[in-house]
Amino acid sequence: MLRPGAYSWSPCKTSATVRAQYVVTQGTRVEPEYDIERVYREQGDRLYYALLGYTGERESAREAMSEAFARAITSADSIHALVPWIWRVAFRIAGEEIKHRGRHSPLGDSQASPPEPPELFEALAQLSARQRAAVILHYYAGYSLDEVAEILGTKKGTIGVHLHRGRVRLKQLLEVHDG
Repeated sequence: MLRPGAYSWSPCKTSATVRAQYVVTQGTRVEPEYDIERVYREQGDRLYYALLGYTGERESAREAMSEAFARAITSADSIHALVPWIWRVAFRIAGEEIKHRGRHSPLGDSQASPPEPPELFEALAQLSARQRAAVILHYYAGYSLDEVAEILGTKKGTIGVHLHRGRVRLKQLLEVHDG
């Protein structure tokens, strides 16, 4: 099983940054496995952390990420945009896991220290699965509304609603009240 190293919450500045860094050159590809290995090194920690926020379980996040990279290896010749493809597959696998499990689990399932900032992960756990996925893919991974819609298999307008409702709920959950 693939296992990333240290994890940190460092949102991407813009989706253009993601696209600019990981555009796969058209034409002859030298080694598809090399591309996948490079993407794992460059995106593995971010993807794991995003999946952890989405699923709430370290093991589910690891399994979804491992399965996505394994599928990428077997489908390497037919993948045109590797990074979005891996994110899409990983989130779909994780979404299926959430459906089978019935709900999002809080992050208390491991002896490891909680991810930083723990308040954010506790608040994310209280969002619906779609809101959580939209917030993580848009604000953390830096994908545009169109890209998030494609990854989640829904419409751009629906993603806008999930983002709006997710932001409102996160604001309520994360507000500090003086008094």
